Amino acid sequence: MLLLSVSFVLLSIRCDGYKFLIYSPQIGHSHVAFFGQIADALVDAGHDALLYVPSFFENVKTTAAKRARILERPLDYKLPYTMGELLSDAWTEDGGGIFQIFKVMIGAISNIKLHCDMQLADKKLMDKLREERFDVGITETFNMCGYAIFDKIGIRTHISAFATNLVDVFSYPFGVANNPSYVPGTFTQLSDVMSYGQRWQNVASYAALYLMCELFYRPILKFEGVAPGFSLDDIIPRSVFVFVNSEEFLEYPRPISHKVVFVGGIGVTKPKPLAEEYKRIMDNAKGAVVLISFGSIAKSSEMPSNIKDAFVGMFAQLPEVTFIWKYEVDDDIGANFTNVIKKKWVPQNDLFDLYD
Repeated sequence: MLLLSVSFVLLSIRCDGYKFLIYSPQIGHSHVAFFGQIADALVDAGHDALLYVPSFFENVKTTAAKRARILERPLDYKLPYTMGELLSDAWTEDGGGIFQIFKVMIGAISNIKLHCDMQLADKKLMDKLREERFDVGITETFNMCGYAIFDKIGIRTHISAFATNLVDVFSYPFGVANNPSYVPGTFTQLSDVMSYGQRWQNVASYAALYLMCELFYRPILKFEGVAPGFSLDDIIPRSVFVFVNSEEFLEYPRPISHKVVFVGGIGVTKPKPLAEEYKRIMDNAKGAVVLISFGSIAKSSEMPSNIKDAFVGMFAQLPEVTFIWKYEVDDDIGANFTNVIKKKWVPQNDLFDLYD
């Protein structure tokens, strides 16, 4: 009789999933795709997921999610820096220069600070999110505005995420050790096999970046409108998990935290059948087909002339190869080659699926 009573009680309990708020500002296509896929995966698992996608950079319009609920917020003010101004030297800088990193960091902080303060001051938005009574929040670590929003609307459980690999200066709050003697800095060109000189270089790079974060990043990000006592130093380490968009076996070996969950590849969408235009290109190719694409940051159209000339020389030497070149503007570069097809956008995922 007791067993029957317990069974009846268990069967009468309503079983609901959790309510998730995923904060995904439109900073970059790959970042939005990563969080959109997380939101859809949560829906597929039976949870209620709201993907909050505030506009950030005007050239990023996607929301990525297909099944999760979506809340958009237009950008009704001007950010201090555009993506082009922050990343204009993608083809000429080596990525490891301290002054270059400092310039990008100051610009990013200025954008994030204004963007976040405007959202926190939007009473209608905050009330709308608060009324949802979310159980869990998910946000990207380096942006940090998500933590402030979660705190303001009463979300007490949150998950941090990296849409990239595990970035050293942002991972120490999670108990991840980044010993510079064998873990190369994110913004260096070093590997995990370093000479003594390279180790000193790595230590100096890490120390400089850490000081920048402590002296500029965190102090400036004192968001307006958060509750008294709110502190990023307190809230970030309380993340229950840390999602990293990287393959565990491709990360450099280091002591890791049990909180870190590698979810590399989750942002890759399911491929679709090739459009007729690309199907014809593949069917009519006399030899190999090569896709040339450098993503949304390093635009082919912004290459220095010497690099473009090198590509043109390659096209001339390989007439039997068909080149599909992601090229963002209309100009005459490569126009006299029949084996070069320039496109402003390419269904990269669909093309790669042909050889999966």
